Amino acid sequence: MISPKLFFSKLTEPFIKMWRGKQPLPVAFWLFFVLGNFFIGPIVLLLLGSPFVWLGQRQNVFTAFFVLGIVYVLYSAVGVWRSANAYLLVSPKSYAIRAFNAVGAKIVVCIVLGIRFQNATGITFMGLLHRVTSN
Repeated sequence: MISPKLFFSKLTEPFIKMWRGKQPLPVAFWLFFVLGNFFIGPIVLLLLGSPFVWLGQRQNVFTAFFVLGIVYVLYSAVGVWRSANAYLLVSPKSYAIRAFNAVGAKIVVCIVLGIRFQNATGITFMGLLHRVTSN
């Protein structure tokens, strides 16, 4: 029988490796960032939010969905960014391909974070830039 401590350790290990940038870049990007943000995240949030729906508190479901969605996208973005940095250091062979993949992953992360920021605040990047530069 597996002890609860060992079970918890095995359950959280991939997420800790992701945060530290120890996951391979393809795993970090495709599994955690893409699938996590677009498929797994909403499913988990619906499961966590269902008790609030049953209690008639739909606003709490939307708040939880919003907050946990922002937290997860930031968590996965940091993990992809760190994994991309580590991906460049793996092997000097085929550095150009690795650099292309790492930079591409970072660009997608920036675009997704920009879209999430815009959706959360209603402020576009150009609008933010205009506010900062015009005094």
